[in-house]
Amino acid sequence: EGLEVEVTGAATENLTVYGSLGMMNGKYTRLSMGGMLANIGPKPTRTPEMTALLGADYTVPRNIAGGEVFFAGQVSWVDEYFMGNDNAPNTLIRSHELVNAQVGWRSEALDVVLECKNCFDETWFGTNLFNVMYTADPKRWALRARYRFE
Repeated sequence: EGLEVEVTGAATENLTVYGSLGMMNGKYTRLSMGGMLANIGPKPTRTPEMTALLGADYTVPRNIAGGEVFFAGQVSWVDEYFMGNDNAPNTLIRSHELVNAQVGWRSEALDVVLECKNCFDETWFGTNLFNVMYTADPKRWALRARYRFE
């Protein structure tokens, strides 16, 4: 059981603000004998009780080189959750926040975007494989281009 709410609003003609909030009460209500023997639970894996995101997009209100320049940023937060089926303490992922940002230029046919993901280089664990925890991606930069053919 849970609830998810997403809201988007145009603060001005050039500024859009958006956010989301997710709440979930993840739990097993009944397990098969195989599940009990496998020591599963009591919480399902990857089920944080709460997630939140706040972001904004701003477009510069003038034509620049035949297109428009834009800036965007997002802050997300994820509550703690277990990566292991058995909810062992060593598989608990602590709550964490991530910041992403983009700056770009777009026209009718071409987009060019420079983006930063995990901009403050937050260290957290993102994957569990055979009870080995692996750190999530560190700060990453990307330059993307997209051309639309007619």
